[in-house]
Amino acid sequence: LTRKIGLSAPTGFWQLVMGLWLIEFKKKYPGIILDVRLENFIDNLVKDGVDVAIRVTPEPPPMVVARDLGPVHYTLCASSEWASRHRLPQAPAELRHTPIITSGGVSGRVHMIATQNSQEEEIDFIPTLMSRSYPFVLDCILSGIGVGLVPDYVIRPRLQTGEVVQVLAKYQFSIDRNHIYMMYMPNRYQSRATITFIDFLTDKMGLQRMVRKSGV
Repeated sequence: LTRKIGLSAPTGFWQLVMGLWLIEFKKKYPGIILDVRLENFIDNLVKDGVDVAIRVTPEPPPMVVARDLGPVHYTLCASSEWASRHRLPQAPAELRHTPIITSGGVSGRVHMIATQNSQEEEIDFIPTLMSRSYPFVLDCILSGIGVGLVPDYVIRPRLQTGEVVQVLAKYQFSIDRNHIYMMYMPNRYQSRATITFIDFLTDKMGLQRMVRKSGV
């Protein structure tokens, strides 16, 4: 019986969300071995030893089985210090002229979708700073060098303490319409341990258990 799970997840999501879940999983199933890899690239899923991968992407690649865990919602925010010294943006279009710190985007540009009352406004802009290191992005936001645009789960604790204030709170933001996906290869045997982990993670994400079909 295979009791080892190869798991791959993006560094930021792992550090801020999944880490505590995996500790809980290990306490509940101490006999299951976890091989955790922190990486952000989809093509690494095809390597041997990765049973389950968590990825943030607009659309999963066609060669994998992907379970949509939901859209990534972003929060626009600024440190209290920055907000005291600058006029906060009053409309999404003003973000083109605002120094934005973000964790998303490719090729030096960000494609953002702002939604209010089911009305969408799409905006492209060049951020003043962009990094996939969430600790560094948080430091930059708190230091007051610009307005942050980061996933909700990154900034929520800081909003609760009052270290940062929300900007354009009436809008919902997304970047490239990104979703979080749980992926695995269709031709890779799923052990009972892997199925147990998939069910556990699905429950943690507040979803119904996966419907496993023959051959999937």
